[in-house]
Amino acid sequence: MLFLVTALGCEAEPLIDHFGLQKKESTSKFSLYENDTTMLAVCGVGKNNVATAIGYLYGLHPYRYHSWLNLGIAGHAECEIGQGFCIQKITDQSTKINYYPIFLGPPPAPTANLLTVDKPEKEFLHDSLCDMEGSSFFSAATLFSTVELIHSFKVVSDNAKHSFEKLDKKIVSHLIGGHLEPISQLANHLKNAASKLESIAKFQDQDLSLFFLHWHFTSTQKHFLKRLLQRWHAIEPNKPIWDTTLDKLSKTTSVLEYLEEKINSLPLVF
Repeated sequence: MLFLVTALGCEAEPLIDHFGLQKKESTSKFSLYENDTTMLAVCGVGKNNVATAIGYLYGLHPYRYHSWLNLGIAGHAECEIGQGFCIQKITDQSTKINYYPIFLGPPPAPTANLLTVDKPEKEFLHDSLCDMEGSSFFSAATLFSTVELIHSFKVVSDNAKHSFEKLDKKIVSHLIGGHLEPISQLANHLKNAASKLESIAKFQDQDLSLFFLHWHFTSTQKHFLKRLLQRWHAIEPNKPIWDTTLDKLSKTTSVLEYLEEKINSLPLVF
């Protein structure tokens, strides 16, 4: 499932039409729209609202490999109105915590940094895009998914010369609607990444069971083994990791050292 999250209904309108979403009956305070593969939530403005919405959405579909995409408007000191950006770094102004989305391929639009604030900015004393949900969206989504499946796309709606106070719903919808192509590309990227990671996890679980049957790993070693198997299946998805050398190893440290050396020797494919 791909979860789309917007703060405002007017941000969601072009997305609802584009993705062919239908209104979902709900007793929650969030407006929900869905089809077979995608669900959109209008959460309201602010960090608390978006965090609550993400928890609610996950409760409807509790599964590790969902993908998450935050879409909306943002301000910037100098960028032209209507420019769209994939977010490469998010900073929470209050906590000073930074978050770094991970792109598994070339982003479909220029990238920019995002600063999340607690109230609308009238003076831009920084060189980042500015919104009121981004950091909370990313922080909350990482509780339920992996960072590779969590992204944000922002469209510039106001700057030092054009105040956000002059915005109306029609303008906001038009701004989001002007970027449906890169938004679709990013959504498809997330869906494909989720499918690939899910496949890797299934093979990884099978391999883990086999390794656990042969050796008794410590808790720390188990975590390291999981990371090694994930790396292997990302590089060699169709090739088994087990070989005759492993049959000859008796110590868990030897097993992990051999696997790490084997994986490090693989050629990188881009």
